[in-house]
Amino acid sequence: MKDYFELRESLNERTSVKDLPMYKDRERKGQARMNIDKKAFKSVDNLGMVLMNIRGKFHITSFDGLESNPKGVELYGDMKVLQQIAKKFRGAKVFKN
Repeated sequence: MKDYFELRESLNERTSVKDLPMYKDRERKGQARMNIDKKAFKSVDNLGMVLMNIRGKFHITSFDGLESNPKGVELYGDMKVLQQIAKKFRGAKVFKN
């Protein structure tokens, strides 16, 4: 059983969208954009694991809600790369800029 201090440290180590390496705050440059809803990725850890396996030019520009538990995430990047990501998440749509 965890004591108080171990439990407190594990709660503080929750990952956030800002901790992901592909996060660039408010940089809305790219061929295309897409939005992913919370229903598709469940947690930030799952989102990070899927996006780490994708190669190409893309980045997360913004999110709705809390950074540790967002309602949605907005991505910008190349059209082909975002189409690959859209295949991994249900309900994600790619829009051309």
